[in-house]
Amino acid sequence: REKRHTLHTDNNDPQGRQQQQQSGRERTLRRTASNFSKMPVITRALSEIKEKYNVHEVLGSGSFGIVRRCTNRKTGEELAVKTIAKSKINDVETLKREISILQEVHHPHIIRLVDVYEDFESIHLVTELCTGGELYDRLLEKSESEEGHFEENDVAVMIRDVLDAIAYCHSINVVHRDLKPENFLLANEDEDAPIKIIDFGLSRHADPTFGVMESRVGTPYYVAPEVLQRHYTSKCDIWSIGVIVYILLCGFAPFAGDNDYETMYQIENYELEFPSPEWDDISHEAKDFVKSLLRKDPTHRPTAKEAMANPWIARFVKEEAEPLKEDEEVVAMPPLPSRKASVGDMPLPLQSKPRPSVGPLVPPPKPLTRISSTTIRLDGDKTTAFRKFLQNIKIKKAMGNLTRGLSSLEVKALGSIFQRVDRDGDGRIALQDIDKAVEMDPKFSGSMKEKLKELRDKLPMRRW
Repeated sequence: REKRHTLHTDNNDPQGRQQQQQSGRERTLRRTASNFSKMPVITRALSEIKEKYNVHEVLGSGSFGIVRRCTNRKTGEELAVKTIAKSKINDVETLKREISILQEVHHPHIIRLVDVYEDFESIHLVTELCTGGELYDRLLEKSESEEGHFEENDVAVMIRDVLDAIAYCHSINVVHRDLKPENFLLANEDEDAPIKIIDFGLSRHADPTFGVMESRVGTPYYVAPEVLQRHYTSKCDIWSIGVIVYILLCGFAPFAGDNDYETMYQIENYELEFPSPEWDDISHEAKDFVKSLLRKDPTHRPTAKEAMANPWIARFVKEEAEPLKEDEEVVAMPPLPSRKASVGDMPLPLQSKPRPSVGPLVPPPKPLTRISSTTIRLDGDKTTAFRKFLQNIKIKKAMGNLTRGLSSLEVKALGSIFQRVDRDGDGRIALQDIDKAVEMDPKFSGSMKEKLKELRDKLPMRRW
């Protein structure tokens, strides 16, 4: 029989009472953690995934789980299984909502959820297998290519399929709220591989009558201005698609500050620009399409269905997107256990007051340290990597503009400076390092140094 140890203290001793209360809380947490693994939290009953599937090699991993290839024992169908440790689930209701929405949606350009399993330690989500990787990774590959971005026709076809999927979601009152290149998978490694929308962790059903949402959710660079102002509808997805189109066409984001808060300030306050030379060879129809999706007033943005009929899309897409076949088998899964809504279902807001639409940027007194699935996703691994990618793009633009006005002797001198400044040999140096190196090099005349300093100051690292 379990022995229960009681901490004997003087009732008049505040410190003793505090120790007793803390000890009681610790015992409760230990019991909760023990019971958590013994009872189903997502499905109706615990089950073993290996009874139906053979689980194979790891395809990828992240902070929330591991993705492996698996095959159906009976049919031999190859699928993917994402395994999430129960100990890492911070918000069960958010995961339930994501699974419920994935069970509800059936579209050729949305990842198909096949099965859900739960054992003592983990949740297993079986989905269709996509071998082409993330659109984010394909974007980085394109940035290193000679052209540096996707061709217009490729973007138009891809975005037409995305719009088709989002139009379907909006027709059943589902709003994704976190569309970005990381949340698109490519079905295979082909250049024209079909695209699949994933990660419905921030999605929700919009009110069919008013459709107004107030929680600040999403990812910097892609979040709509009205989301930051806590009053938005499904049109927030249209803005995110506009940002994605912009990035795919030129290789960098329309609004990008030195940090997440500066980026969000720019989204609310800055006008959309198409800088030269990156946008010089991009058609006016493409620019007009991007402008229509990135209108600050969401009521002036097209719906997903209207955007599909845009002349720029029609110019490259001559046929309708593949519809869901009537005889296509959709694996029916029992609905998740329902429960009455509670305060716990309400999204958590950012721990800072909404910024005014005008005025100077005032950062919050402390950086966010607790990031949940219902807040703006700040400083994630991909977000940090994308910020570095954008900064490299700015340096490349500066050097391209600079070298066009230099003689061959000056270009050679600049190359030697790079080699001396880049002490670790990684091919990357800070702009401030360039300033110091040029200042110390006698090969540059005073006027050239001034020209370089002027160009340096015009770089949009800080635009106010």
